[in-house]
Amino acid sequence: YLPLLQRELLEVIRKYVSVDVEAVKVDYVKDGNQDVLDISVALPDGPAQA
Repeated sequence: YLPLLQRELLEVIRKYVSVDVEAVKVDYVKDGNQDVLDISVALPDGPAQA
């Protein structure tokens, strides 16, 4: 489900900012007793463009 989540997040982000496919990273990490969903978005410099 992570690839689908990544694509859907990218679609939403692109409504507000012009970003490349590689700009959104989604990782699932097990941290002790916790499951962590790590989402990273590299935003471009400058004003938002959609």
